[in-house]
Amino acid sequence: MRSGTGPVGPGLLCILACCFTGQAQPRHDLAAADFFSGGDTTLLARAGYNGDVTYRYFEAYYQKARWIFPDFGYVDFGSATRYRETWIGGGIAPYNTNHFIFIAETFVSQATGPLSGAALYAQPWFYFGLKPAHHVAGEAVYFMYVPLSGQSVFQQVVERVKLEYVLHNMKTGVGYGAYGMQGGPWQNRPFVTTTLPLPRFGTIELWAQHLDSPQNPHRWQIQVRYAVKLHK
Repeated sequence: MRSGTGPVGPGLLCILACCFTGQAQPRHDLAAADFFSGGDTTLLARAGYNGDVTYRYFEAYYQKARWIFPDFGYVDFGSATRYRETWIGGGIAPYNTNHFIFIAETFVSQATGPLSGAALYAQPWFYFGLKPAHHVAGEAVYFMYVPLSGQSVFQQVVERVKLEYVLHNMKTGVGYGAYGMQGGPWQNRPFVTTTLPLPRFGTIELWAQHLDSPQNPHRWQIQVRYAVKLHK
């Protein structure tokens, strides 16, 4: 499960909201023959705008109990013909309680297009979710680009750290994102967010985000993030 804040140059992956169901259960309880029955499939679609499209993002993942596999998707950064990424991976949610969720996944991500250098990455990905009070929720997503080819560059992404007030199925709050590339400056990306339910059709989340980017003259972007869970 991945999500993102919209890149400002080749190599930055926008990724990740997470949905979790089921109780933790030992690995040997999940036989291969019945793993793909009774779980949930989640579909994600996201886009960013600042006068032009800054990114387009699509993802699908399957989860049964604490296991997540497969998890695959696609992202481009406004020009799919110049640079794009596809990935596949999976992982586990070893802790999933009413107040705390931790998820760890690993992806293999392939960049394609004339600006990509055919870069190949391993991506360790981590999610932390907290609900310390009935109307308060927080979450954080962090991942890395670990080079697997000569054209790859090490990168770090704080995709989001956010704190929200929850009222029924609606959420509103503030957050922080950041991006760093090896040898480059750290970019800070604060945002405000509101999530609205779409009864029977998932949720839609809206971000207004400041981009700390010397390459981008439009320092704000709007993100639209849609998620829907398909129950079996």
